[in-house]
Amino acid sequence: MQSMSRHLCWLILLASVVFLTQLGEAKLWDRDEPRNARCAWEMLDRQDWVVPTFNDELRTHKPILLYWLTMSSYIVFGVNEFGARFASAFLAIGTVLLTYFIGCRLLNPRVGLWSSVVLTGTLMFNVAARAATPDSTLIFCMTLAFAIYVWSVPREIWSDPNQGEHSNLVFRSWPWAALIYGAMGLAVLAKGPVGIVLPTAVIGMFLLIARSAPLPPNSTWPQRTLHCLKWSAPVHFLQTCWTMRPLTAITTASVVAVPWYLTVGFQTNGEWLRGFFLEHNVSRAIASMEGHQGSILFYPVALLIGFFPWSVLAVPVGLWSFSELQLANKYRPYTFLACWIAVFMTAFSLAATKLPSYITPTYPAVALLCGGFIVAFLDQISDAKVASWWPRISAICLTVIGLGLLIGLPIAASQLLPGDEWLGLVGSIPFAGGFITIICLLKNQRKLSMLSLSCSSLTFVLILFSIVGPRVSDHQQIDELLAFADSDSEIVAAYASHEPSWVFYAGHHIPFYRVDETVEARDFFCEHPNHLLITTQTGYDLLRPHLPPTHQVIEQVPYFLRGQELVLLGHVATTASKSPRQHEIHSPAVNDRAPQPSPPSDQL
Repeated sequence: MQSMSRHLCWLILLASVVFLTQLGEAKLWDRDEPRNARCAWEMLDRQDWVVPTFNDELRTHKPILLYWLTMSSYIVFGVNEFGARFASAFLAIGTVLLTYFIGCRLLNPRVGLWSSVVLTGTLMFNVAARAATPDSTLIFCMTLAFAIYVWSVPREIWSDPNQGEHSNLVFRSWPWAALIYGAMGLAVLAKGPVGIVLPTAVIGMFLLIARSAPLPPNSTWPQRTLHCLKWSAPVHFLQTCWTMRPLTAITTASVVAVPWYLTVGFQTNGEWLRGFFLEHNVSRAIASMEGHQGSILFYPVALLIGFFPWSVLAVPVGLWSFSELQLANKYRPYTFLACWIAVFMTAFSLAATKLPSYITPTYPAVALLCGGFIVAFLDQISDAKVASWWPRISAICLTVIGLGLLIGLPIAASQLLPGDEWLGLVGSIPFAGGFITIICLLKNQRKLSMLSLSCSSLTFVLILFSIVGPRVSDHQQIDELLAFADSDSEIVAAYASHEPSWVFYAGHHIPFYRVDETVEARDFFCEHPNHLLITTQTGYDLLRPHLPPTHQVIEQVPYFLRGQELVLLGHVATTASKSPRQHEIHSPAVNDRAPQPSPPSDQL
């Protein structure tokens, strides 16, 4: 018990340092972060805890839980980047601890500790922990449901499949079931129906499989096929569904989630429900939206990239995990983790719209597999099943990737972030970590090799998100542009292009005019001398013939990663006191071909 308390203290400290350091230093990243942050700000401003809006328009993209957490954070920390991201970081710390508890119950505390360290040092989990998006909230709620389920099953049932029958793996009493489905109800408030459908499918798939002991390694393929058919037998399937207490599931999840869904539907005359369920659930499943599509290999590749640096162990971890499924005392724990990963990967691979963040709820399970392999490797148990040279190949891969970052990042920065080529030095961390790990493995210093890999991964993500990220964010200069609109009487609009961050940093509604709304944009600008207009250099060239002679370019900044300039237009009479910079915007000559307008961005 003392070791568990010590582990928890160290994990809280470690995760807090990794996730909270410089959390509010970088500006909000377009497009989801400022949308969510501004939505919570608007709700808090009008004291409305039901209807989410962005830019004074109904926002149907996500349910309410993230906005509630962000609003609460704003009350404590103020409306700023740290306040917008704190809930995600806080819940990420909670997910790390839940991963530890799951590892302790399924296997042992050492596996739980290593798994939590692995999870803390992965790339995509840090993205979720440091972003004002619902991903971290969803991951926490789903992991909480799995943790409650794992702890509801007696420890001996996990380690010995010969003890107890199928009934020992299901919810032993309705309070346990209520807690599990209550956590899933919170997940429904975080992301929608997937919050209950996928976790239920994971537990259900595990229960279909787990009551059968593993087949001997020398089983024939007909025997294996017959064994699999038993899992999907209709009677067995229906019995399993009933033992999962579906009435308790419906009741508990409904008590948690349905009141808000009914309230927001009533207050918006059903518009929010139609937009969320039909457009952002059904449509995303059957058709790719906003260009987010990919092949069947999309998520395996996304997992390898998102789980970096620990993904370099993918092959030895996979080989080891497969071998563990053949053992009686490891059959159930590893089957549960395999179901956790397989259900999410399969479900989202079948969906038409694909995003790397969709599979982040599997990261705790993948980390637990890594933790199991690391402990076996340290105890030299894995040698009989996984060749000893696999970890060496993994370390070599990490070194090569680090070298590639050292070479490639400065080249990319010279094109996209001039003056910040030094950011490529972040590649020296995995390069050095991989090199030291190779030396330790050659000397058979296994513990030092894993410590080297852990330190390099934690250092890499910490430097990447606390130093590199904010430095890259400095190239987003929209706050400098909007600093000239510092009067409450000045109203800003956008023409030909827009970003959600403009709304957040402006602090008020920003009307948006498309390229084909030139007349409307001109009318807005000429309506009052305090009206300002943000547009691109291309948009300014299109709009300039329609503007009055009193217009003036107040400020001009680079458009982040877009290869052109953003300009802020105002009137000479009202901007003279601001000491504007005089910018020369190069317009095409009379005989030059007119510039083609940039395609309009997605609607807010």
